[in-house]
Amino acid sequence: MMKGLVKEAGFSLTEVGELWGHGKSWVSRRLKLLTGLDPQLKRELSEGQLKPRLAQELARLPPVNRPI
Repeated sequence: MMKGLVKEAGFSLTEVGELWGHGKSWVSRRLKLLTGLDPQLKRELSEGQLKPRLAQELARLPPVNRPI
């Protein structure tokens, strides 16, 4: 939903953050999870097996260092 608001509706990250009660950086980090996270980790995140904060840290790792 956030990605659609930014890409399709032209909302700024700040505006999207205000809708969720968070700041621009929070939105930016969540959007990075959509683009920079391994598909398996995305699935675990969506199923609630992985917390967003840990997923953010894992997204920062180079692909060779990510868990299999």
